[in-house]
Amino acid sequence: MMAGERELTTGLLSKETNFRLIVGGPVGVKEIERLIAKLELDQESPAEPDQNEDHEWTYAECRSTATPHPYGFLA
Repeated sequence: MMAGERELTTGLLSKETNFRLIVGGPVGVKEIERLIAKLELDQESPAEPDQNEDHEWTYAECRSTATPHPYGFLA
């Protein structure tokens, strides 16, 4: 990571895929809402479908199975 950056959250996307969200600067509800909107746009036009996954997770499914975040607004 670069100076001023921090790991906001991590998690699993599938059996073989995990993620780390690295941010720099203050992050609040407004920034999280923008991130969600960008991810939803990316979901509408994926670059390449994942051939290793049997199931394409929707945003709603991800939210319904998410572990609650300690800060509440990331769950």
